[in-house]
Amino acid sequence: MTSHHARLRPDLDHGTWIVTTETGSQYLLDLDAMTIARVPDETRLNQWRQDHPEPVPLEPTTWMQTPGMRRDFEPVPLLQLFLVQVGDAMVMVIDILETGTPTLRATSPVIDIRPGSTPPRAG
Repeated sequence: MTSHHARLRPDLDHGTWIVTTETGSQYLLDLDAMTIARVPDETRLNQWRQDHPEPVPLEPTTWMQTPGMRRDFEPVPLLQLFLVQVGDAMVMVIDILETGTPTLRATSPVIDIRPGSTPPRAG
């Protein structure tokens, strides 16, 4: 049986974790390697692609509605991770371009935190 956690403290916890957010995206965190990989909800992503066959310019009013993000499914360097807690957004600093330029990213509210190495719907 998989153990669920209400919070994850990057300063104390180690190993790999699967964090699921309200939008259905799952994040595979490797706190030892300091990487994070986002696995978006496939149903939502496919609907977005069907509704928007052409690229959509990102504006402040549309960015939160876009289910696909740069480098989805790929582990990216995790520079900093703040307290991860069910009910709150997960906030992280990543190096999305691997150029040393930090990018702040926040998720929708976290609904589940569990130890693991493979999101259930990946692979």
